[in-house]
Amino acid sequence: MHPGVTLAFSNPGTFGHVEVTGAADHEIFCGQGSSIRISGSNTNDLILVVDDWANLWNGNFGQGHLILENGLVDLTNNGQIWLDMRLTATNCIFMDDHDEAGDASIQPWYTSASFTNCRFQNTRIKGHGSRVHVSRCELDGPLSGIQFNGGFYRIRESDFKDCGVHSEALQNPSSIQNCTFSEESGYNEGGICIADESLTRLSISGSSVTSADIAISKRGGALV
Repeated sequence: MHPGVTLAFSNPGTFGHVEVTGAADHEIFCGQGSSIRISGSNTNDLILVVDDWANLWNGNFGQGHLILENGLVDLTNNGQIWLDMRLTATNCIFMDDHDEAGDASIQPWYTSASFTNCRFQNTRIKGHGSRVHVSRCELDGPLSGIQFNGGFYRIRESDFKDCGVHSEALQNPSSIQNCTFSEESGYNEGGICIADESLTRLSISGSSVTSADIAISKRGGALV
């Protein structure tokens, strides 16, 4: 895509959807200031499918903006979205129909990502040196949750069921505010809801944890 161009797919759930075919890597090439917007009318609209073992990549490092709005993103059978372009998702469901071991994920690499009013069903957010904001989201299932290596996060008013937040080597202070963590299946990684091993500060406020072996584990830095 040329710099400054916006490519928009509106209401694809009515007439079809955007699909990334299976067992392959597919790249988006965006110029500076360009964006791709895929939007439906509600979370029942299938707007994007990343098929079995497929990856959706950004071909131009750090360029472009992917916007997902009001729709369903199907990542069943280990579909993955790997991006170093900016990502904004609003009122979307990200799902993998399988509740067995899988690796469906959204992975921001050295960029910024924002998720608002989204639901993640057996789908993880995996941040790599990125700035990630999560607000009013629901993360459901033992294959969901948030994993971080580097970067930092801000998580607000979100619910975690059978999953948690696990991070290491954070580069900037991070925070969790007004969130709930619960275990209904008795599964969570290491039995820990919130775990961090970093030399920076982690702030947790207004949040609750129920039925966990360990609520919070913090090594290095400060817990406030």
